[in-house]
Amino acid sequence: MRIDETDRAAAFAQSHIDKISGRYWEILPQYARTFEAEHPLVATLLYRKLLEDVLDNARSKAYHHAADYWHTLAKLAPASTSRIH
Repeated sequence: MRIDETDRAAAFAQSHIDKISGRYWEILPQYARTFEAEHPLVATLLYRKLLEDVLDNARSKAYHHAADYWHTLAKLAPASTSRIH
């Protein structure tokens, strides 16, 4: 799915989040950034996948990325929780 089809891509990502691996660090951050404004819940889910992968697998070389994901999650929290219904 092309990234410029953000509504469809976000819906797909949200409905298949359990199948998405945080190991796709080459593409997930790009999608997450794209979804931040219009689909903050989906962005949150993707950043969580990335963060969990770094921490669960003790990828110490990627801890700085994990810190970035954590800070982004904190910024997205108000927007992502306000859209859950």
